[in-house]
Amino acid sequence: MDYYPISWKRQFKQVCSPKLIALVFFLIQPSVFAQGSISDVRGSTSLFGQLYGIEVLGISVNHNINNRFSINGGFGVGPTFHLGGNFYFNRKPEKKTSFFVGAQAGYIREAFLFGGFGDSQLAVYIPIGFEYIAAKGFTIQIDLGPNFTKEDWGQANTLPFYGSLKIGYTFRKKSR
Repeated sequence: MDYYPISWKRQFKQVCSPKLIALVFFLIQPSVFAQGSISDVRGSTSLFGQLYGIEVLGISVNHNINNRFSINGGFGVGPTFHLGGNFYFNRKPEKKTSFFVGAQAGYIREAFLFGGFGDSQLAVYIPIGFEYIAAKGFTIQIDLGPNFTKEDWGQANTLPFYGSLKIGYTFRKKSR
């Protein structure tokens, strides 16, 4: 067996093949991306577990169209769901927090204490809230506001005024 020394250029090419570089980039990119600043949330999407609000108990998704506007939707026990949007007042590059006002149209169902569901109706909720997005993606939203329904069933999702707590994670759009 003959021994042929390999030049440093050839070793570099073998170690740094395009496939290896792509694999390393793929593995480290999400962690670098998640640790970035919140300077531009445009295109990012937040996934939340939600307590109260139109769904009472459910999941909610918020997609940021730009630094000022987002669209959202949620699905909860019942089934109940909503579609809506938020306007953010003070989202700035140096801040992790912002205040917002929104509007949500929802479909709610009457829930019985010992299981089962009754009538359904439409609701309109106007949340006024606060959002915090950490550099690593942890996100929390707290909001309060008026709720408009045709009939008050005496349960959480038909109260004339209520709020919601959403805890989740924001997935940022890759910057180009």
